Amino acid sequence: MEDLDVDGLFWLDGKPDDKVAGRLKFNMVNGADLILIGAFHDLRDVFFPRDKPVRILGVAGKRLLTLERCIHAGSSLEVPGMISERYTPEFILSGAHFVGDMPLEFCAVYLELRHLEHWIWKCGTRIDYKRDDPGGRISEIQVNYSPPPKAVIPMDIGELELEYMYSFHRDPMETTIAQRCSIGVKFGEPYALEDAIKVGSSLQNLLTVGVHSPTSFNKVTLSHPDLLRTLPGGREVPELISMYAQFRGSNTPRQDKAIHPTRMLFTFDDIGGLDGIAKWLVTSDKFRLVIDSLLSHWYLPAIYTDNRLLNIIIAAEAFERVRLQTRKINFKDALKSLIKLAGAPFRVIVDNVDTWSNEIVRARVNNLVHRGMSGDLEGQRMYVLSESLYFLVVLCLLRECGISEETLSKMQEHESFRWIEEQLRALDPHQAYRVEPC
Repeated sequence: MEDLDVDGLFWLDGKPDDKVAGRLKFNMVNGADLILIGAFHDLRDVFFPRDKPVRILGVAGKRLLTLERCIHAGSSLEVPGMISERYTPEFILSGAHFVGDMPLEFCAVYLELRHLEHWIWKCGTRIDYKRDDPGGRISEIQVNYSPPPKAVIPMDIGELELEYMYSFHRDPMETTIAQRCSIGVKFGEPYALEDAIKVGSSLQNLLTVGVHSPTSFNKVTLSHPDLLRTLPGGREVPELISMYAQFRGSNTPRQDKAIHPTRMLFTFDDIGGLDGIAKWLVTSDKFRLVIDSLLSHWYLPAIYTDNRLLNIIIAAEAFERVRLQTRKINFKDALKSLIKLAGAPFRVIVDNVDTWSNEIVRARVNNLVHRGMSGDLEGQRMYVLSESLYFLVVLCLLRECGISEETLSKMQEHESFRWIEEQLRALDPHQAYRVEPC
């Protein structure tokens, strides 16, 4: 997601005549920050604390801006009497002013995500070589590019679409065609902003699981049913609104290097294309809290191994509660049920599921419930157990999506599956506990 650093004029919603100059900054790590050269309030009121969030409108960087849920973050008075105020918006909407009671409801959301292009792995370029020389020397190279066609399928909540875009650059030494793509959902009826972002988060989660690496939003674009733009021919199209916010994964170390599909857990085609994504959105809505706990370690800059294991255990327990629609479960019985649901792909990792289940239960009791009261599991063993349990829940989620047996079997060959299998066999569970002397 691009950074912002723009100067402009800003005012409180409902007070368009009281404009104040200021600078708006945004980046994915630190979020948004508005510094005013002046103040929205009188000098006698400017230093009083204000806890209620406000909406601020502005014009800066040749764009209309709506700064939503702005918290007053301090004021200052400098010689020779210049007042300055600071606000921290929760998010920024660029391209429109949402005035008064105008609802933050949208008819579509479009997402560009890190690693999306390589996960989909569709190329519109064809290269032809012409050889006139008997020795095979290439005399001509012809490059043809046709963007892959837009794909759209219906869903319960509207339409799911995949669209490809490209950019072209040419100079005397280098010519490049860069292709990117976006996944969008057009809603059958307007969605509140929070609900639209939940759909976006579900797509981000799917991509994170698929590429087996943290992903983040490169761009989030929304359209509002009441904001239209008239084209030269007279046709009206939705005005596109860009959203800037600190989404999950913004603080994770960026891995911008392309991930080859052979290194991924599964690809876009493996899950059945847009049909597979649509099934995931339904499953994700049902198991949202499960997935949030399961993937938390992907979206944090760092996490302790025991916290990682705890979050994945919570996800495993919650999965069985949601699936059975019951509050009370036995954890060991829940593990057996998950293992049965995951089927053959999980048994590639674990030979003796009874021994493994007992160890997971023991790790939960000793290291999480009764932490410090008995022998603690060593870090390496704890990490391996957390990874094996992670893949168990992932397999169960994919089963719920109706992913093909062929795709699940293919996942067995992934390097992470093989590594966990080796580690579980190499480390004796009876030697994996540290017992502190009394």
